Amino acid sequence: MNDTDNNATWPLCRWRTGEVDDAQAESLAQAVGVDVPLARCLVIRGIETAAEAEAFLDPRLSQCVMPDEMPGVAQAADIICSHIARKNTIVVFGDFDADGMTAASILAQAIEGIGGRAEIFIPDRKAEGYGFTPGALRRCLETHPDTKIIVTVDCGISQADACREAVAAGVEVVITDHHQMTESTPAEASALVNPELGGTPDPLRHLCGAGVSRCSTPIRARTRLVSRNSLSATTMRAATRRQTLLTPRLNLSTRLSWSTRRQSWCSSRNGTLASSG
Repeated sequence: MNDTDNNATWPLCRWRTGEVDDAQAESLAQAVGVDVPLARCLVIRGIETAAEAEAFLDPRLSQCVMPDEMPGVAQAADIICSHIARKNTIVVFGDFDADGMTAASILAQAIEGIGGRAEIFIPDRKAEGYGFTPGALRRCLETHPDTKIIVTVDCGISQADACREAVAAGVEVVITDHHQMTESTPAEASALVNPELGGTPDPLRHLCGAGVSRCSTPIRARTRLVSRNSLSATTMRAATRRQTLLTPRLNLSTRLSWSTRRQSWCSSRNGTLASSG
């Protein structure tokens, strides 16, 4: 230990825990068969019964709420399918970070999995700014001059200017995002999908952009996405990106994350390297 260490005031960090009824935590620990510290963490998260604890600790995808219960999802999926039927290429407008890239990949793969064509466009954040900006839109339309529809992922919910400009140019816009609204939502968008919008069921809240993209895929893609392996791969990508963000691990987020861990564990047991894509 050097002089600097001798002059330090310990501890430099301190754990802070929420207030919990000890008797309640001990009762839950006994009912579920877990240690009291874990039971305390569950109670802090509002999990008070053995059934709720077991659902949280061993979540199943079969327990998930259907994505169509999120406002805008069914409408967005119908619009995407209508453009697929007309042989229009779907331009998936993403973001440069891990969540935006993954969200774009998930939606593009889903579209192609049911016979559509998709092109991914990623804006230059340094030159064009974050997300669905007018400058990025113009370069997108220069790159894809025949664009009839743009679907944003992980961006766009508070960026009305670019949406207005796109619609004026004859391009239909669907917004999928998970960020909080800092300004008015784009009125010209044909559909808005965001768990922050009113009417979203609690199990579908707190999703990352990739999770919202996964929910926004047409139901044909969700139920027949080429194969079960392809469906599992998109779920794994969405869950892995959720783990890189600070989105709370609750409900659907929990089940996606735990499903990923279970799948990775099973793959390693079979001697296969599990990839998050």
